[in-house]
Amino acid sequence: MKTATRYPLPINQTHLMDYGQMSLLELSEHIITNGDLNALKELHDNRPLFHYKDGDLLLMANYLIKLKHRDIAKQWCGGDSMVLEKAYDHALAKFLNIPKEYVNECDHTETEGPDCRYYYEAFYN
Repeated sequence: MKTATRYPLPINQTHLMDYGQMSLLELSEHIITNGDLNALKELHDNRPLFHYKDGDLLLMANYLIKLKHRDIAKQWCGGDSMVLEKAYDHALAKFLNIPKEYVNECDHTETEGPDCRYYYEAFYN
């Protein structure tokens, strides 16, 4: 089942939102349709969504840190701490990075890093 998305909000109206009252799907929708940095901030700063083996709910960054410190993660990276750091950074960027919009129609340079809106869209649909 595909959920219908709303039209993007005008940028000047996003300050009227109460992000703390939005569901996970609503936050995702705002990230996808509006590139809403406030929705992204709410999701990453205030929504502990991940369970670790000790049972605590964790924010995404804290969950990734716990995974990074597991012995098996070190084995997968051949003991190379730089590879482990890059894997952590890349995993976090997948859910935090919204590329800058084009400055004008003539500028078609791509920004570095993944666009998190694609990952939230996959979750949303």
